[in-house]
Amino acid sequence: MLDESKNVSKALAGVFAESSNLIVIGLTGRTGSGCSTAARILESQRIDLPEAGDSYYSGNEARKFRIIKKYVDQH
Repeated sequence: MLDESKNVSKALAGVFAESSNLIVIGLTGRTGSGCSTAARILESQRIDLPEAGDSYYSGNEARKFRIIKKYVDQH
């Protein structure tokens, strides 16, 4: 029983160590709303976002877009 407990502890430690490299995003929407397309984009190895000036966002939304773009480009 003690060996099994150690194995479970090691397994859990491994899962939690990997969770720092994990992001969970929930996509919901009606049929045809683009959730599947968004999922395909997010699962790709590289996400190429346009430059902030090229986006159609303005004001606070443009600031949020720049923050997200900077994060995506760096990670």
